[in-house]
Amino acid sequence: MLTRSHRLAFLKVLAAVAWADGVVEAQERNRIKVLFNSFDLDEADRKTVDALLDRPVDFDEAVELTKEFAGAMAPPGAKQRLLDEIETLLGNESGRAPEEDELLEHVRAILASHTVLDGFAEKLRGLFSRTLFSRKEEESASRTQIDEQFLNDVMDDRPEKDIELQRICAEYCRHSTMKDRLRTLSALFSHAAEDRIITKREADHIYRIAHLLWISNPEYHAVRDRFRDRMEG
Repeated sequence: MLTRSHRLAFLKVLAAVAWADGVVEAQERNRIKVLFNSFDLDEADRKTVDALLDRPVDFDEAVELTKEFAGAMAPPGAKQRLLDEIETLLGNESGRAPEEDELLEHVRAILASHTVLDGFAEKLRGLFSRTLFSRKEEESASRTQIDEQFLNDVMDDRPEKDIELQRICAEYCRHSTMKDRLRTLSALFSHAAEDRIITKREADHIYRIAHLLWISNPEYHAVRDRFRDRMEG
């Protein structure tokens, strides 16, 4: 059963997604209101949801709200229910705006990979390492291959490759924990610093990748600051 905080987070994501094409249609607003009434929330919660419906929500905020829901330890089935509601809200695929499809793809990947269980899974692997040692070695080798392939795939920073970059990052997120992504972010900075200077173009490209990996700004800056003395300007 969804707690009050889960229900509110659920509706906040829907309200944010409704803005994906730049406008909240009447049927979208009505659907969210129907769900609100069925969720038995209070007046303060209503004002929170209404505030999101009454002003534009940009892509970054929609992503952050989705990450909050994904990491809130919702009960089994909650993420799929949210995804089903989003797809219903956006309507048939043939009638969706490109911005709606892009956000939906990111939401799918977030719900599949960005959870508070990332760290828990790492602890479990450590707990069973003695009995699954050989399997852990195989997983480690596979992890290295995935990371190396990702690093090779994202090196091209040409603007016309941005759609492909989005696809690559979304796919990588499906097969990585946040710990993996932060390690890869550090590797990107290390690679850029090999010639002793990280140019502004390189830094901008790495920031774009970090954004697509749903790495928060504080997490990003914590890694970047280790390379501050190599930054251009």
